[in-house]
Amino acid sequence: MAKRILVIGAVALGPKAASRCKRLMPDAEVTLIDQSSRISYGGCGIPYFVSGEISRVEDLQSTPYGTLRDAMFFQNAKGVDLRTRTRVQAIDRARK
Repeated sequence: MAKRILVIGAVALGPKAASRCKRLMPDAEVTLIDQSSRISYGGCGIPYFVSGEISRVEDLQSTPYGTLRDAMFFQNAKGVDLRTRTRVQAIDRARK
C-alpha cells in the first residue's frame, strides 16, 4: 500500500517538502493543504511588490521561466494534490 503524506502549509516550505516527497516516493499519495488561495510564493519578495518594483503579485508565485505555481502546476508537474481554501483543524493520526 502506498504511503499517504499530508503537508500543511503551502507558502514556501510546504510545496518544497511535498515535491521532495514525490521525488523520493513516486507512489506516495501526497496532499498539500493551505487555508489561503495564494500559495507557493516567495515571501521575501513582498517588499518588492509593495514598493511597486514588482507590479503583479502573481510574479511572486511564478517559476524563473514564468510558469505560475498554482494547483494545476502541482498536480501536473509534481503529482501533488493541492487543496486551497481549506483549513486543517485536527489530524486523526490513529486513523491516518
